[in-house]
Amino acid sequence: MTELKREYVVPLRRSVRNAPRWRRSKKAMSVLKDFVRKHMKTDTVIVCPELNAFIWERGSKHPPGKVGVVALKTTVNDVERTFVNLVEVGVSKQMELYGKNATSATSPSAVDVKSKEVKKEKTEKTSEKEETKEVVSKKKVEAEEPAKKEDEK
Repeated sequence: MTELKREYVVPLRRSVRNAPRWRRSKKAMSVLKDFVRKHMKTDTVIVCPELNAFIWERGSKHPPGKVGVVALKTTVNDVERTFVNLVEVGVSKQMELYGKNATSATSPSAVDVKSKEVKKEKTEKTSEKEETKEVVSKKKVEAEEPAKKEDEK
């Protein structure tokens, strides 16, 4: 297994300006992938979700002008992959997600792990919302009870 790790600042502004306004973030993603393909000499480029979210954060019309990325080129089970993520985040999280033993870049187990994490987060958020609703309703009931007692007197 060979690993090659490099950091780049990818300029997006000049090529993105030539695209229609409504297609600029999509163009930025293709420019990013082409840049990594050229500089890392690979065919398979996997963009991590954090980097994708960063580019699409301001919508399809206003992508960032440049982005700092870290690229990791690795070969696992005779399959060459290049993971790209933000410099601040790194690629270790993505490598854990796809796993060292996975045979393809889009392994179902990686997707299952991610979907389970998302479902768990959603259920935790909904349970927190329900708890706060219960607390608020109890406070309302407690506030109404003294008012009723005063009215009875």
